[in-house]
Amino acid sequence: MKTIAKQSLSISGLTLAIVFSFSDLGAAQAIPLTKASGGGERQPIVTGAGEVLYAAMAGTTRELFAVPVDGGTSTKLTTGRDIRLGYGTFDAWPSIASDATGSKIAFWDAVGVQVLDRTNNTVTTIATAASIPYPRLDAKGTDIVYQSTVQGHFEVFHRALNASSAVQITTASGEGRRFPDITANRIVYQKPVSGAHELFLYDLTSKTERQLTKNSGLGNRYGRFADDGTAVVYERTTTNDTREAWIVDLSSSTSRALTTFGTIGERLGAPTRDGYVFVQAWNRTYGITRVDSTGKEPDATIASGTTGGYRRPAADDHGHVVVYQDIDPATGMLEVWRARSCPSLDMSRYGTSGTPSVGTIGKDFESWYRCELTMGRESTVPSGRVAVLWIGGTQLSVNLGAIAPGNFLYADPIILLPTTVATNGDFSVDLLIPPTFAGTVYSQWGVLDKSANTLGIVTSSATKSTYR
Repeated sequence: MKTIAKQSLSISGLTLAIVFSFSDLGAAQAIPLTKASGGGERQPIVTGAGEVLYAAMAGTTRELFAVPVDGGTSTKLTTGRDIRLGYGTFDAWPSIASDATGSKIAFWDAVGVQVLDRTNNTVTTIATAASIPYPRLDAKGTDIVYQSTVQGHFEVFHRALNASSAVQITTASGEGRRFPDITANRIVYQKPVSGAHELFLYDLTSKTERQLTKNSGLGNRYGRFADDGTAVVYERTTTNDTREAWIVDLSSSTSRALTTFGTIGERLGAPTRDGYVFVQAWNRTYGITRVDSTGKEPDATIASGTTGGYRRPAADDHGHVVVYQDIDPATGMLEVWRARSCPSLDMSRYGTSGTPSVGTIGKDFESWYRCELTMGRESTVPSGRVAVLWIGGTQLSVNLGAIAPGNFLYADPIILLPTTVATNGDFSVDLLIPPTFAGTVYSQWGVLDKSANTLGIVTSSATKSTYR
């Protein structure tokens, strides 16, 4: 994925669905990913590699498992660890954390804080803190934070995974838990201030601490970094002990409310890099609500609660998928559920690109923002030239040698989407993809270039896109 300055024409994904007669455009339904998982909680999290990690019973011990995000066979990742999931009714903070890809997973057991490295198939003891340490890994899988008791106080500790020991970040922190989270070189945690818990931000580079929130009330804040590291989502206790989800901008320390539920119960907000925040919504039973922190979209109900208890929502980086735990009505056990708001996408490339009269057509790129897919190409073609993306339902390989030597038609041009080449040579278009869009399409770029050949078009290599 790359960050781009968009030069594009937005179209509705409905166009694609009509042309290719794909599935209906109704809201995606939640599906269970596990069955008969045993007693206790699942606490699922979703990774960028298309997996859901969770805890479940394996005989007499609780172990880590992985299951594909769209369902399939679960894989047991640990044996005999008997991992721990919280302590009592006041600890709503998740006990499992991973890097962005799920190749490293942090958890805790009777020995202490552990990190499973799936690449090397090793488990490393990070610390012997076995009293509710709640470890959190950064997205790169290079650093870990956790809480541990020092002289009767929970304190925050940080350790680079390649270091031999941890560094204590806080001292004499006071009552309650710290619940730290980490991204890049920053740590967020809570500490008591004037009888209330408030969030603090610690910079690992400058080794400085600053207070982020004020007047947050009693209870825990459960601060969690957004995936892009620009903000922290947390909980604030308001009138009559009700709880709301709030967000604080890290550059300005400005806080604002995300929800106005006016009910009790933890929110446990799960933020994404695209501005979506998934929260628990308590109204006799817990459900999951998607909130748009940018204010552009109304709240959306992702799942309706069936009974009390923590749902513990966790989302992927764009908010396409949210996973949570909920009761299986047939067994009364907590299981892992998944709700999808955008389709998954598999891409493969084929063919070769032609040669323009000036410059070259380079590699292709794609980037998601929520359910909007940007498809584009890098090039050294002069800016301002017209480029056209065409999309079809059939893969072709038609040699255009008679009128455009070295060029091929790789996809039937049913939909044509023109744009212009940007000053940096990139050209791209945006496609708004409906939630249940499914099927395979083929696409290819053409750059208008009357000096290149008789046809006046130079074609690119092609992309096969499968939505499911």
